[in-house]
Amino acid sequence: MRSSRFITAPLAAVLAVCCTAGNLSAADKRPGWSTRKVDLRLTGGHRIVSISTPDQPRPLLRSTTGTLEATASTAATWPHPRVPIDGFSPMVAVVTSDYKATGDDRYDHLLTQSFVGNPLNPPASQNFAIGIFDSGSVVDLVGYCHSQTLGLTSDLLTPNTVTLTGASGDVEAPITWPVGMFAAGLSAVQPDGQLDTTQLRGHGNISVVVSPYEECGDGPELPVALGNVFVGFFTSVIRVDLPQALTHNGQTYASPEVQIKPLGSAPGIPVARNIRMTASGPGAITTAAYFPDMLDPYNPDQPWFPTLLAMYNGGLPLGGAFYAQIGALMGEPSPTNPLQTMRVLVDTGAQASIITPGMAGNLNLPLEPDFTIEVLGVGGMQEDVPGYFIDYVKINALGGAMEFSRVPFVVLNLASPDGLSMDGILGMNLLWNRNVVFDPVLQGDGNLRVSDPVLSPADLNRDTDVDADDFTLFEACFSGADIPQPVLECILADLDGDGDVDLSDFGRFQRCHNGPGVAVAPNCAQ
Repeated sequence: MRSSRFITAPLAAVLAVCCTAGNLSAADKRPGWSTRKVDLRLTGGHRIVSISTPDQPRPLLRSTTGTLEATASTAATWPHPRVPIDGFSPMVAVVTSDYKATGDDRYDHLLTQSFVGNPLNPPASQNFAIGIFDSGSVVDLVGYCHSQTLGLTSDLLTPNTVTLTGASGDVEAPITWPVGMFAAGLSAVQPDGQLDTTQLRGHGNISVVVSPYEECGDGPELPVALGNVFVGFFTSVIRVDLPQALTHNGQTYASPEVQIKPLGSAPGIPVARNIRMTASGPGAITTAAYFPDMLDPYNPDQPWFPTLLAMYNGGLPLGGAFYAQIGALMGEPSPTNPLQTMRVLVDTGAQASIITPGMAGNLNLPLEPDFTIEVLGVGGMQEDVPGYFIDYVKINALGGAMEFSRVPFVVLNLASPDGLSMDGILGMNLLWNRNVVFDPVLQGDGNLRVSDPVLSPADLNRDTDVDADDFTLFEACFSGADIPQPVLECILADLDGDGDVDLSDFGRFQRCHNGPGVAVAPNCAQ
């Protein structure tokens, strides 16, 4: 029996296994807490399926005269913008082909700015899947149900597997023979539902991870994830100001437009700040490659490892990821309570941000969390995962630091793809209202370039206008004056930042209301 290769989360997009419906979660058992079902992407293929919050949040510690004192949650506004728990989820249309190297001794991927080869499941214009543009995954991964659409079946699966592991368990996943993977933004899908394949970019000669069998068409299905072996070789622009909505195979997707360009291309949009982003791996990464099966001399091009970031063609691929640094602080800064510097993985596939338990300790967080979540991951459900609001978060950048107040973070124990220390994950909630340019460099400093805000907090459904749909969401969040609004999904509705959602916030909302289809100014609520 072939031994499998072992990959720890978030080294690969970890697979989610659906739980039994109707179980009482640990959060439901907390007296005085309320639970709401949600569907948010976390790192490594995990999903947040519920959020629980106390009906009466504990008093906040607010700085007034240089010392900390307990105050009512509505005592004052926070000095910096707040962010929601859920950022954008960049989606792309994905197709496959038989594009591979012609020689038996060539194992690195073949970058291309167009679709190359023959579709594995023709026609490519129809048999495409919707995937995640996911810099948090070190492999290209295809969920079982999507593998049927993309033609990654039977003879294309090798006998070799990898072990994907997460917080809730392990699963064996097969890897493929070399194929081609291609993607384009959702705008490439035409009104008739056909994909314009002339807009595709991608890479060939790659070994993809395919999830094990799952029931299709009945509940959540495991996604397609284009990992950093793909996104690390293109300059990609995530246009939050160009929201896309697409219904494909009976499922509706909402995403910013993703524009995939040759590496080093001009972004084509105004950018206000450049956040330093460094690639990290086992050494001087130059390519992405699979490693051949040394135990099978009759099939020298059969992959033993899937395609990962690698030092050179034919070298052992050990993976890697893209990192940035952020600062975090709870309470007042002092010699005994300094700003904590966090090394974080830049994860475009995570809607929420994460800190590790070690960093939670460094920040002196209390034992009682501000909220809890349920996470659907490998092996089932992980319940009662704690979450906290961090008082102050700072991202240094060329062009000026970005500062935030009361940022929601989930606490999870994570392994770093490069084996070094990692303090958390920079999810897209911190950048929810900005256009983002993922501009990587494998050797040296790349950039996560961001625009000034392009969406208003009053645009609660994030479609660039403020209309009746947004009012419906605002009305559902209305709590009244001096009545704390603990629901995380209502953070943006608190337009004056004082902890409640009342007539003061409604007055700001009215300033922004402009009707459907009319773009609103990002600062309309100020």
